Amino acid sequence: MKISGSKILGIAAAIAVIVYWGNSIFNKVEFSKLPNLKCIIDNPDGSRETHFYDLAKIEKRDPTKGMSSKEFTKYIKKRNLSEVTFSDSKSMYMLVYRNHENGIQKSYSVDIQKDTGQVEINVPTDTPVGSSLRVLAKAYQNGYTFKGECSKTKKKNL
Repeated sequence: MKISGSKILGIAAAIAVIVYWGNSIFNKVEFSKLPNLKCIIDNPDGSRETHFYDLAKIEKRDPTKGMSSKEFTKYIKKRNLSEVTFSDSKSMYMLVYRNHENGIQKSYSVDIQKDTGQVEINVPTDTPVGSSLRVLAKAYQNGYTFKGECSKTKKKNL
């Protein structure tokens, strides 16, 4: 059976179109095992707040993802920085919200235990950008800690 060159080109073009559209469709679909979390935070006055964390989205938007520790250290000392970093260890998810304004770092961290869902939000006092570890430790010591509990939730896609 003889196949003409135009039939081979037609088949190759059809395969190329299928591969192109398949990649376009599947690259837009996010496959992540990271959960969406609903966290209930206890305030010192006895009231409660609800916070939602889409960990897959937070991880995807982390500008420090893939940086070496040297690059990371330099990056977080930038002026007028506003970003969220994400870490996923064996036992917990860690989020750090950083906002640098006029040389001052205003930040807080969110630590979520994977096995229990316990969450701890640490809000240190403001520090100069690029402060030493000792200054940062003192800022956390003088800051506030809020505790609560997280549970998995589904996206509603409203």
